[in-house]
Amino acid sequence: MLREENVYIAKLAEQAERYEEIVEFMEKVAKSAETEELTLEERNLLFVAYKNDIALAELAPTPNQAWTCTSLLCFLLRNPQLT
Repeated sequence: MLREENVYIAKLAEQAERYEEIVEFMEKVAKSAETEELTLEERNLLFVAYKNDIALAELAPTPNQAWTCTSLLCFLLRNPQLT
C-alpha cells in the first residue's frame, strides 16, 4: 500500500475515533519513510493516535475493578431495599 493511502486510511480512522487503527497505519507510514521525514500532518496523526490510545487504555477498568463493579451491581439488584 502506498504511503498516501495509509495516511488517508489513518485520517478516516481518526474521524471514526479508532485510534488503534490510526497507530497501525501510521506505523506503516513511518517505516516507509526511512529516507525522508514525516510531514507535519503525518506527525500530528501519529501523536493523536498514541495520545488517545494511551488515554483510553488508562480509562479501561482492570479485571479486578470490573469484577468489583459487577459484584456490587449484583448485590444491589438482589437487595433493592439498600438503594
